Amino acid sequence: MRYTGWIAGAALLLALSPVLAESGMGYGKSMDKAGDMGMGPASVMISTPADGAMLPQKQPVMVSYEAVTGPKGDHVHIYVDGERVAVLRQLSGEHNLGMLKPGMHKISVEIVTNAHQHIGVGKEISVDVR
Repeated sequence: MRYTGWIAGAALLLALSPVLAESGMGYGKSMDKAGDMGMGPASVMISTPADGAMLPQKQPVMVSYEAVTGPKGDHVHIYVDGERVAVLRQLSGEHNLGMLKPGMHKISVEIVTNAHQHIGVGKEISVDVR
């Protein structure tokens, strides 16, 4: 008799799991800073480096970003010159790209689904490493 409460709770959770998954309250969604589980409109912001920035060579490049995945997105990918360099579940923060070769580079942060498919929302900047 003492397991009745536990069994009832487990049965309720199993019964509600399809509803929770459909509503986005289940697994696979990361909360953004506002706590809205990424349900606002999808957006990406890169705060550093600035678009068009000249960066010194032989110094690691740090990218500061913030993303809201929206209802279709799950996490972000970071690309340098079209090559994926990071898969990040954290929706805001910094990522070290390491040292980039001298010249012009394109850095982008793209929102993707749980299956790593692009949803068409991202931000791209250009930097000049000298």
